[in-house]
Amino acid sequence: MAAKHPRRINFLETEGFSLTYARLGMCACLWLMLLAGWFGSGWLRIYLVQRDIYTTKAQLTTLDREKEERLAHASTTVRRKMGQTAQEGLRAHFGKTFKWSDVFEDIGQRLPHQTWLTALQPQGAPTPEGTLKLHMQGKAKRMESIPMFVGELKKSSYFQKPEILGTQGADKDGFFEFSLLSEIVVNK
Repeated sequence: MAAKHPRRINFLETEGFSLTYARLGMCACLWLMLLAGWFGSGWLRIYLVQRDIYTTKAQLTTLDREKEERLAHASTTVRRKMGQTAQEGLRAHFGKTFKWSDVFEDIGQRLPHQTWLTALQPQGAPTPEGTLKLHMQGKAKRMESIPMFVGELKKSSYFQKPEILGTQGADKDGFFEFSLLSEIVVNK
């Protein structure tokens, strides 16, 4: 009977070492484990990098949203402050709102009996001092009513330097026509 020997691969046998299928299998397993460890660590690194990328993207999205909210708030605040500043600047430059109705009411209270205006024409734009020239035309039953009206305008807080530009004699109905020029104060 033949002696049982483990299966051997004979590569010109050397004394201290002989290559067997078991040893060859172990070497192959070690190589496979090394390759699996190397590829596994690569896959693990890829997974960790992708997870970091996902986390960073989520943080960036949160920061972008927060930035947009802050910008919207800052923009609203700036617009509100600019609007308030502009309004304050206009109020400082023009004072309280000028109302023609107040001027008309003042004129109506100062017109002498049987004297009325037929035309009011602003001349140009307001000056930096806040005045505007106003040309007035009208009619009066008596000639004395015209200088009396100018005197009343001088007492008004709306009118400065009223002056008579001209008068015409009585027309066929007996009324005197007159023309006045005065500065009105638009910044009171």
